[in-house]
Amino acid sequence: MRLWRELADQGNPLALFAVAMLYQNGLGVAKDEAEAVRWYLQAAQQGNEGAQEALYEAYTQGRGVPVDYAEAEKWIRPLAEKGYGLPQLFLASLCLRKQNLIESYKWLTLSKRGNLPSDLATKGLENLRTKMSKADVVEAERLASEWRPQPKQP
Repeated sequence: MRLWRELADQGNPLALFAVAMLYQNGLGVAKDEAEAVRWYLQAAQQGNEGAQEALYEAYTQGRGVPVDYAEAEKWIRPLAEKGYGLPQLFLASLCLRKQNLIESYKWLTLSKRGNLPSDLATKGLENLRTKMSKADVVEAERLASEWRPQPKQP
């Protein structure tokens, strides 16, 4: 913790992420999920993708912060937009929570295209097809086929 904290205090995004993980897991410090979120936020604001995903998890599970799906989406959407399969799956679940079936279907399609080892996307798509009109499925598939990932930052 001492070494990571020194670098984190200098604003190093990897060190900020590491300090957050130490607080989240109680390694070298007392476990404190709210403090972990504080450090994750600093790292995420500097583009640390691990911290962005950790914030999604914190806000969807209420770890260290109140459950806030809008805030969770704020942190996971940029990762999904870059083309990462698991964040696309996460974003699909948030869209489904908002009853946006077309968007959810689109993100599940993209997640499945990313060849995740999980069959969650396949099962999710099968389930959504039973709830959507054929026109909505066609629209969702069109959106998925036209989608292009945003460039990943170095």
